[in-house]
Amino acid sequence: MYLFHFIKRRQLRGQREVSEVQDRDHGWEKSARDIVRVFSEHMRGKYCPIQVDEYSVRTKLETGYRCVPDACREILEMPITAEELKAAVFKGDSKKSPGRDGIGLYFFKVLWENIAGVMRALCTQMLRGRLLSERQK
Repeated sequence: MYLFHFIKRRQLRGQREVSEVQDRDHGWEKSARDIVRVFSEHMRGKYCPIQVDEYSVRTKLETGYRCVPDACREILEMPITAEELKAAVFKGDSKKSPGRDGIGLYFFKVLWENIAGVMRALCTQMLRGRLLSERQK
């Protein structure tokens, strides 16, 4: 049975592996270095900073809310409930990593019964201890 799973994983790994990509000039790149270069160029082009003028920013700020209404502020300041935290964790795709550490949500979902209390205490401490800025909240 173990051998079957090992073979299946090898097959899946081969299917998920990028072996070539097409660059902007419609040429095909096959080396790992060139694949990374093409990917990096694509991401830099896609997510480069957007140039905006100061007048547009000021106009946008003047038309929207400058602060959170008091009724909403009270709700936002309330401690996170266990149900809210669990709903947030279980809503996400198991293969996705919410942070830079690379730990996917699958880890949190599988171990939820063991780590729920610690996670809730951590979130509550961050909010109460002002370890998050007002913008991050």
